[in-house]
Amino acid sequence: MPQLPEEIWRLIFTSLPRTDLRNVFTMCSLFHRAGRGMTYESVDFRSDHRSIGCTMTLLASQEGKRIAAGIKHAKLTTRQSEPFFKPNLLGDWIRLRSLELGGLPFGDQKSQEEFFEIINRSCPQLKSFTYRPLVLPFHPDTTLTLSGLERVAWQHDDTSFEPDVPPPLEPQILSLMSASAKTITHISFISKGFAFHEGEPFDEFLNIRFPHLESLELGSLSTSVNVVYSNNRVTQFIVAHPLIHHLSLGRQKGWMFFQFDPALLDHGSLPALRSLEGFPENIAILARSNVLSLNDLTSLSVLSSSGDFLDLPPMVQAVKEIGYPPLPHVKKLRFEFNCIFTHYMKTNQTSLLHRKWLDSLCEICPNVVDFYGALPPMNAKHILSVFSSFDYIETINLPKLSFIYMRGSEVEYFKPLANRCQTLKKVIARKPPYTEMKDYVYTLHRDATDSLESVTVRPILDDDDDDV
Repeated sequence: MPQLPEEIWRLIFTSLPRTDLRNVFTMCSLFHRAGRGMTYESVDFRSDHRSIGCTMTLLASQEGKRIAAGIKHAKLTTRQSEPFFKPNLLGDWIRLRSLELGGLPFGDQKSQEEFFEIINRSCPQLKSFTYRPLVLPFHPDTTLTLSGLERVAWQHDDTSFEPDVPPPLEPQILSLMSASAKTITHISFISKGFAFHEGEPFDEFLNIRFPHLESLELGSLSTSVNVVYSNNRVTQFIVAHPLIHHLSLGRQKGWMFFQFDPALLDHGSLPALRSLEGFPENIAILARSNVLSLNDLTSLSVLSSSGDFLDLPPMVQAVKEIGYPPLPHVKKLRFEFNCIFTHYMKTNQTSLLHRKWLDSLCEICPNVVDFYGALPPMNAKHILSVFSSFDYIETINLPKLSFIYMRGSEVEYFKPLANRCQTLKKVIARKPPYTEMKDYVYTLHRDATDSLESVTVRPILDDDDDDV
């Protein structure tokens, strides 16, 4: 019986989740040869892992150098005061494409400088860099240089040593961004909130221009001495990058948040914008400024922190004035209600307001296919009434606690909704945050008449492609 070439088996193995690769590679010598090195293409090294010492010893050996040469994606996390790896660890990682550093990876300035010198010299394919530094009152050095990067994500130190006083952005971001300014396409700030002050690092960052920038996630603004100045500077930066197709203005809304300066917007602003994440006030300003690309959005995320939804009517009214249908191309809609799941919540929190505003969103985004959000607990009747206006919905993604009133079988619970929404294919139940539970997906199966016949339930593994 002829055998497939090892190259074909490797291609097949790339579609398997990492948890299954170990079992496949031990089945026979052919699979072992074909998959040799694939286990180490993506690595996650943590200082608190019981085998980290053995792993570092292996990588220092001749066999380890061969393994290191095949590493493409790496995550290094230091959970203790002393780094677990030496600065020359990445000396043989010649195929490294993405690197994530977390915790306290450097003990002093010299080790940090040596580490990044080795990366610049030995990792020519590195294009993505994520830095999640440990909360500390200082960093080894105020400079951090990597050239040729395309994607940069920075975890901001949002825990202050002074109560209620968020710190400004770390100064290392300036040298890092400047070194790769000509190649960066994606920038992401991961933050619960930081301070914006004139002349400090984030303000200086807004002076840099990135000619190829396509995606910008600004994190969340917590405080600013001059809100008008902050809005003006941020809007100037955004408008100066016409290639941006994805823009996020924050995911947590406090007393202050990033907002557009309408004086700097016109109908030709952000011509490439197709994905927008922000607050109702952001969308309202774009609509009132007649920004044409708002009509071309395919993905929209709206975050409302108002329990009575008072920030929504101005947004809906402003969008409706664009024309009808206002946002016809939005296929992915994310809407976050102010919904807190605790043991204090009422047995039935689903109100007419939830239905009202989902109906309003469906009116301005009539062709939604994927919905992601948070809603209070619902029985079969409630979930039907909430989503009955979505004629083309295929996927609904909600917290697991939204379905705690699922009585009897899954078919009985989802049948009214499936009969009304004929295109619905699956419902995803997200696990509560900070738990070891799994996300679950309910897949709906229909008969020849498109009536719901059965529902299969399975946990979503970390390697699954389901968008959770």
